[in-house]
Amino acid sequence: MRPILMLAAVLFATSASAQDAQTPAPAPAAAPDTDAPKADKPALPQPPIFVKPTPLNQEKFDRAAAAYDAKDYDTAYKLFTELADDYDVAAMRNVALMTRDGLGTEKDPDRAEDMMKEAAERGLPTAQYDLGEMLLDGAAGPPDRKAALPWFELAAAAGHPLAQYRLGQLYEEGDVVPKDMKVAELLYAAAARHGYAPALDRLKTLEGWTTVPAELYAPGPSETGTNPAASAAPVQPAAPAKP
Repeated sequence: MRPILMLAAVLFATSASAQDAQTPAPAPAAAPDTDAPKADKPALPQPPIFVKPTPLNQEKFDRAAAAYDAKDYDTAYKLFTELADDYDVAAMRNVALMTRDGLGTEKDPDRAEDMMKEAAERGLPTAQYDLGEMLLDGAAGPPDRKAALPWFELAAAAGHPLAQYRLGQLYEEGDVVPKDMKVAELLYAAAARHGYAPALDRLKTLEGWTTVPAELYAPGPSETGTNPAASAAPVQPAAPAKP
């Protein structure tokens, strides 16, 4: 059932209809049975706290981004940190990236991962993808493909093409999820529709295409109005480049 549920989110997610607002509230849950044995559950990401990724202070964010572009990392880190302290999620991601790479601050992969996780838990798809990559690559410890999986799923469901591609690779490899080439190809197609060239190349190899079917470029139900490759770009135009 996991591939079906994940694909439904990636390919067919739409906003809630007006009918949802008329749905009666569910009855209160029964009190838990304190005597019943508690089963161990795998660790999963906390429910996202969705925060609009718009800088709280656009002028300061732009100054930080300009400093970063000018390789004045000390100034960029200072300004991004001030914004991150006020829960600017885009700034949180940038501070995490700079901390991971030791730009403007001491290199600290553990702290970088913690901050990236906070931005990811607040619903920023680029941070969810970055956190998945950090866990997959073992930036702060041994590589953990299983821990990376749910973050790639969240980012892929939000339309992040690199996350869709990475998730497709995991389904093609069949390591942390059951091998499913149909799911992998659908994820590659979703990433290709967002303009991610490696996904298109992988589809061409798998399908033996010499030309690309025109229908591949038709956006899916949840992709209309999407700017090609925009989901892979930083949240703000002048933000530090993705790793």
